[in-house]
Amino acid sequence: MKKQISSKKEKFCFEKPSSKQAISDIHHEEGEAKVPIPSLDQVMKAKEWVDNVEK
Repeated sequence: MKKQISSKKEKFCFEKPSSKQAISDIHHEEGEAKVPIPSLDQVMKAKEWVDNVEK
């Protein structure tokens, strides 16, 4: 049980800051704040689409 919680926590800690960091990096490189942030729905749909294409 303890391991499950820690892995969930690690995943959360890994995903949130890294995506924010990537977005801020894009802002700095492009010099533009108009970078669309994909919603979870869009990410899941894109992942499904990629999985289907690879099959």
